[in-house]
Amino acid sequence: MRIFMFPLFGVIFSTTFYQPEADSVKRINSHIGLIYNSMDFIGVINFMTVLEATCAERAVFYRERMSKYYDPLPYSLSLWFVKVPYLIVVIALFETLE
Repeated sequence: MRIFMFPLFGVIFSTTFYQPEADSVKRINSHIGLIYNSMDFIGVINFMTVLEATCAERAVFYRERMSKYYDPLPYSLSLWFVKVPYLIVVIALFETLE
């Protein structure tokens, strides 16, 4: 879901300031505000979509940890290795469109 939403948001945010000219302090501050707001918005959307999946994975993690199937470190590393490439692709899509 995020892989489709983030490029869409990139297009929406990029149309806000199409080819901004950095000729005054107001315009530069406006552009910096756009960058901050877009990252803030994407962070909140990312948090809201990940929260449900994380809560579902939590029960599985506790069950497997109690049965001593694996330690927290390999579990965390496996999640990291899976999610980082995906996030790199999503960020690249968002930034190319913005």
